Amino acid sequence: MTLDKKIHQYVWWVLQEIKKESVATRSDKDVRFEPGRDDNLHPEIKEQRRALKFLEKEGVIKIARACYPMDMLALQADVLNLKPIKYFLDILRPRFDKLFKKYENANILQGKFSGNLNKDDFINIRVKNGELSLNKATGLVHYCETVKQFNPISQEFKIILKLVTNKNNQATYADLLNPLSDTGSNRRTLATNIKNIKEGLGILPKRKVRNKDLIENIKKYGYRLIV
Repeated sequence: MTLDKKIHQYVWWVLQEIKKESVATRSDKDVRFEPGRDDNLHPEIKEQRRALKFLEKEGVIKIARACYPMDMLALQADVLNLKPIKYFLDILRPRFDKLFKKYENANILQGKFSGNLNKDDFINIRVKNGELSLNKATGLVHYCETVKQFNPISQEFKIILKLVTNKNNQATYADLLNPLSDTGSNRRTLATNIKNIKEGLGILPKRKVRNKDLIENIKKYGYRLIV
């Protein structure tokens, strides 16, 4: 893998973390970003900081405040060669959203950081109210302006994947319930799974709705994507 591609992987990973945190942050508050977990599933901490500086240079974020160990001032930390342990960011839209989309469409890396790229894991389709993209390997789903990390082996993610890949983007109750039997009790469980998907993608609850509906029930048949 080339150095250039690795750098863009780091940037894409950080973009996704900022996006997820921004969804859970009030619009009048700065978004928190905390570099961490220096392991084989995440970029090195120094690379996360490097990506953050790149994003600030690109004009898509502004570092409003950097926090150092033991609440040190920046000058004190610099003398001791200590790096910030967390940042509070101002997201500069619409430039942030445009760059996010650029990286997403480039298929650089979806979900967790990894040294291996597999374009076959990435699916992107146009639906009635926006775009829906997902990664089959990681469970990351992006619908309109919402990013949700599902467990890739969860029933919720399996439902989304089936509706995306099935013909006409629809599936019967039995197909979605498989290997469970199509009973009234299991259909109620299925309805709960659908509700969980909608809550994760900002469709429910109604008082906090961010996106228009994505999945609808076909009476006496099953469910389909609204395309």
